[in-house]
This record gives sequence, structure tokens and C-alpha cells, in this order.
Amino acid sequence: MPSTLNTYLLSCALLMAALPPRVPGAPLADAPAETPAGETSGEEAERPQTDLLSGSPLWSLAVAVVERHDKEFENEFPAQQVDHLDEYKIQSPPAGCRHNLSKESCLQRLVFGLVKYTVLLRHAEAVYPSSSVPSETKFYISLLSSLIREKLKHPEQVEVLSSIQEQQMLGELENHDTFHKKMTAHSVLQKLKYFLIDGKHALARKERANSRTANYMLL
Repeated sequence: MPSTLNTYLLSCALLMAALPPRVPGAPLADAPAETPAGETSGEEAERPQTDLLSGSPLWSLAVAVVERHDKEFENEFPAQQVDHLDEYKIQSPPAGCRHNLSKESCLQRLVFGLVKYTVLLRHAEAVYPSSSVPSETKFYISLLSSLIREKLKHPEQVEVLSSIQEQQMLGELENHDTFHKKMTAHSVLQKLKYFLIDGKHALARKERANSRTANYMLL
């Protein structure tokens, strides 16, 4: 059965996904009315039928928010190609989950990677204060990070960043050229999108392998 934290995180995420994008300075919309007794809520209908971490809707919700930056990028820089964002490198980018890692090591890397991207997104927030994409992305990857931590056998072993390391990461993104700053902000979001997609697929493969092993042991 899904844990209490898992259920709470999914409820928060699905509620946020149902709300329209927040326009800076606009008043908050009224909260949705409670579901009448005996009726099935949309949240219950969308809740995954599996407790597999890779089956959590948080992955898709986070990617969907990040992908909005593609449209914002094209609107601001119609002559530029999204693929060219890879030219704007991030020093020491978060490492992904390799196939030869154990599931525990994979989860450790995913959590630490999300921690690093949470810091890197501060650059995007500073460069694009009127865009809701960076802040909403931070919200979803925070929920996802909490969900992954719940699956760890040793969550205390997750690497942490000191304030000095965080400032160093942000300092590496700084540039006096405004155009370069904007390109780097979009590059951070693009790399995060692929980190999420690749991370989910790698985790799904490991969970399928573990499931096959468990079924074999039962034979």
C-alpha cells in the first residue's frame, strides 16, 4: 500500500496540476469545492495503481512544467534553436543513474541530482522573475525528491551541499552578457528535463528487473 507521505505528495501534485498557471500579481483562484459523498474524485481516478516509484505521476508533472520553457524560449528567441542550448555547459552537471548501479545507488544519485538542480534553478528564477516555470519546477522536483527519499534504505547517506558549494555552482553560471545568462537559464531547464526523463526510464528498468527476480524467487 502507498505510504502516507506518498499519498500526500501525489495529492499535492495532482491538485497543483489541475490549477491554471499562476500569473505573477494575479489573485489566487477560489479553492475547488469538496467532492460530494459517494462520487469519485479526479484525483482518485488518476492515482496510479502501482506503488512503483517510476509509476508516480510526479515525473510527468515535473517534465510537463519544464517543457513550457521550450515555448517561452521560442517566443523570446525565434531565430535560435532549442537544440543549441546544449552549447551552454554546466560545470559538474548532476550525474544520472547508470545501468551498472544498484537501485539504492541510483536513488541516491537521483535525489542528489534534484538537490543540485534546485540550486541551479535559482539562476533561472533570477534571470526570469516573471516566469512561473522555474518556481513551479522547483515545487515538483521537491515533491519528487521527498518521494524518492522515502524509498531509500539509507537516506542519511544522500550527499548534501554546503552554502559555499551552492554559491560556487551559481557563480559558475554568472556572466556579464545578458544573452548568455538567458541562454544558460534555458539550458538548465533543458538539462533538467532530460535528467528527469532518463532518470525515470533507468529506474523503471531497475524496478522491472527487481520484479522479475522476486517472481523467480517465488517459483
